[in-house]
Amino acid sequence: MLASAAREILTTLGDKMGVETLLHVMSEWKGEPLKETIKKAHGFARFFKHADMDPTAFLEFPEDEVDGILFIACHDFGRITRGMPVHAQVYEAFFLAQSYKHVSKLPLRNQRLVRNIIKAYPGVRSADRCEKKRIGLAVLEKAFVDPALRMEINRDIKLALEAVQP
Repeated sequence: MLASAAREILTTLGDKMGVETLLHVMSEWKGEPLKETIKKAHGFARFFKHADMDPTAFLEFPEDEVDGILFIACHDFGRITRGMPVHAQVYEAFFLAQSYKHVSKLPLRNQRLVRNIIKAYPGVRSADRCEKKRIGLAVLEKAFVDPALRMEINRDIKLALEAVQP
């Protein structure tokens, strides 16, 4: 739910700021209106938000369904603020390490990057969910002591109209 709320806020901010968010890219790629892509991404949050309408309703909520929404929120945070906290950087790479079944089918310019990401998370692609989390936590603990991963985060949000005006 929190990941969906963050994703929703970031998509809205991106739209208002003129920053292309991941859902913008996905809607273009799918050839569907942005509102439709947002509706699909917001399905679980909508269920919880409107639970009072049908308190006996049941939702199958697979934990791995949250992964993609959290990835979008982390990635879009980086697009909007031009920086990410270490947690978000590690999660984004963690998600990508598991996302591509056949790295050789990616464009050549992306293959080396994805292979390097996979190497940073040894065993994550074949691990069960519990082990994946352990691997991710181990990488996160190492990342916290790496000063190269400290990013400046732009906290000054300017809407597209403000950016144009003198």
